[in-house]
Order: sequence, then structure tokens, then C-alpha cells
Amino acid sequence: MRSELRTEREWICVLAADEAALELQELAPDELGTDVAVVPSVDEAIDVLDARPTRMLVVDLRLVGADALRLFSQLDANGPASLVVGEHQHLDMIRRALELGAFGALIAPFDRMQLLAAIESSGELHARVRERERRVRDLEYVTDRQQLALHDRTDELGAALKQRMWSEQAALLAQEETVHCLARAIESRDIVTGAHVERMSQYCELIANELGLNDQAHMIGLAARLHDVGKVAVPDFILLKQSPLTDEERVVMQLHCRTGHAILSDAESELLRMAAVIALTHHEWYDGSGYPDGLAGDAIPVAGRITAIADSFDALTNDRPYRPALGFEEATAVLVEQRGTHFDPEMLDLFTGSAQLARIHRDRG
Repeated sequence: MRSELRTEREWICVLAADEAALELQELAPDELGTDVAVVPSVDEAIDVLDARPTRMLVVDLRLVGADALRLFSQLDANGPASLVVGEHQHLDMIRRALELGAFGALIAPFDRMQLLAAIESSGELHARVRERERRVRDLEYVTDRQQLALHDRTDELGAALKQRMWSEQAALLAQEETVHCLARAIESRDIVTGAHVERMSQYCELIANELGLNDQAHMIGLAARLHDVGKVAVPDFILLKQSPLTDEERVVMQLHCRTGHAILSDAESELLRMAAVIALTHHEWYDGSGYPDGLAGDAIPVAGRITAIADSFDALTNDRPYRPALGFEEATAVLVEQRGTHFDPEMLDLFTGSAQLARIHRDRG
């Protein structure tokens, strides 16, 4: 499938059909800042992708079915971002679509805001992947130029320098890619959260910077994306339940902290080891009444205390099956009520007092 440089207005192509995809067919161009083309078949979608500059491909498996996988297999490396939509009976096809290169998944039922958030999240992930590919190409170019500049020095020194530069940069890129892939797997199961991990990652980085942890802020924000990785082991009937959990179900849900830590704790990279700490401690309370270990105060790692605030704020300001989203002022008031009980007082004060918080919240999508 060809990809050419075009300057005209970009499109979103929606592969959907009939009433089951009504919420997709009613996507408003003004909401998305682009035109929308709805087509009923894979062949027509291919024609749209070949003829029009396409920013996003949304594929609804509910009526299109397995034939949609043929479309993903034909997308080239420069193709558009893609989001696959389906129901629980389509999970195998959704997993296959993600393996073939889809950048996000959304399980019905969902509302308009969740759909728009999923489209935005898939587009942002697509942009990050393309940026990492560009960085790899730039790294190869720079490394080759440096090798030429060192040509007159010994072959041993030149080879060692190149290998060291490549290894450090490649390791960092690989770690970030691992985090983004794992985070995408979490989002594909926990449909309620939408772009939750992306937003709370920004909040974590904000708090870390306000604390003066500038050299660690990006890593903390990135590692926090995996705070709920342990939920991969939580059964669907609990994870996707849209009513209050029973005491027994709550116990199973709370195991995700230890499960996430177990998944990540053996990693050699500093990034994934930090993610392991966050997975274990983001539900601890400052007064010691949290779980799983009942840690209190400074005994809770800094990254865990940061994530607790960011996770709670984003949950409060977004819709949940059991309650609507709170406004900005209401949500910050709820956090302040738990100052010193749930949350570290100093960190909470820096977070709620930050001039950047309102901007990030307003622009979050």
C-alpha cells in the first residue's frame, strides 16, 4: 500500500457497517479536526488509504470480522495510526490485530468520550513509535559519521566507542518500547481507563519536577505507565465488572500489586526496576492504611507516593461505570481532604499548587 507525501487535509478512515457501528459512523469531523470517511468493506478501505492522506484507521470487528486482519497485514511501515474496535468475543482477533501493528484497542460498550480518547491515544502512540524509528535512523547516521571522524585513530578505539554509544542508546530505546508495549496491553484489557496511563504518566512527571527530581522525572513518568501491569492476571469478570466488587473480588483485585512487582522485579534495567516498585506501592497510604504491605510515610518509595496522587486525580476527573467524572476543582478538593492520610502532604501541595496542572488537565483530551 503506497504512502506519499501529501499536503491536503488528512482523513480518518472508519471501516464499519450498519447499526452496530453507529457510534463510529457519527464521529463528527469538527471534534476530530479532520474529515471522516466511513466504508463498509476492506477493499473500499484500501482504496481510501491509497487515494487520501489518512491520519487514522478505525476498524470495527463487530460486523467486518476477521477479513479486517487482511487490511492490517497490508499496511506498510509508513501507514496511518490504527485503532481496532470489538466486543469480548473478538478478543482473539483484537490480539492478532495488535500483533499485526494496530496501535490501540477498544472493547464495546463504550461512550463517545472513551472512543475519542482511544483515537487520540492510538495516534499519540503511533507518533511516538515513528519518532523512535527516526531516532534510531539518526543514531545510525551519527554513529557512522563519528566512525569516519575517528578513522585515523586505532581500529580498536573506534570500534569500542561506536559499540558503547550504540549499546547505551539502543538499550534506552528498547526499555521505552517495552514499557509502551506493556502499557498498551494493559489498556487493551482494562477498557474503562481509556488513555488513563498516558495522562497519569504526565501528572507523575509534573510532581517529580516540582519536587526537584528533574533528572528522574521522565523515568518516573514512564515507569508509572506500568503501575497496573499486574491486572493482566485479574479475571475479566472482576476487571470489567461495572458494579461494586464483593469482598472476595476485592481481595483478588488487590493482588495486582504483588503480581505486577513479580512480573517486573527481575528486570536488569533501572526503568523496569522502578516500574516494579511503583506497581507494588502505588496503593499504599501515607498513614499506613493502604495495601499490600501497610507502609507509611517515608517508608513508601517516592515513586509510589507520586503515582498514588497522579492515579487518584486522573481517576476522579474521568468517568467510571459507577460515577461521572468530577470537575477540576471538585477533584482537587477530594485530594486535599485526604492530605496526610492517603497522600504525602508535601507532594500533594506541590501538585495542586502547580500552575501546569490546570493546563495539562485542560489539554488532556
